[in-house]
Amino acid sequence: MRRPARSTRIIDTPDHGRRWLDLCRDCMLATADHGRRAVPLADTLAVLRAAAEEASVPVRVFVDPPQGP
Repeated sequence: MRRPARSTRIIDTPDHGRRWLDLCRDCMLATADHGRRAVPLADTLAVLRAAAEEASVPVRVFVDPPQGP
C-alpha cells in the first residue's frame, strides 16, 4: 500500500538531472542527513520568493513566530 508523502526533496541524478523525491514519514526519518546543517529560514524564503517572482506567480508566505525564551 502506498502512503502519502510527508516530505519532498530535490535529488540530483546523473542520468536525469534534478528530480523531486517524495518520501513517507518512515523513509524520511530513515534517510535524513542529521550531520548536515539546516539552511536558515531567511535563505529558504528568499529562494522561494525568487522562484515565484521568476514564474510571475503571486505568493504570500506565512511562518510561525519564533519559539523559545
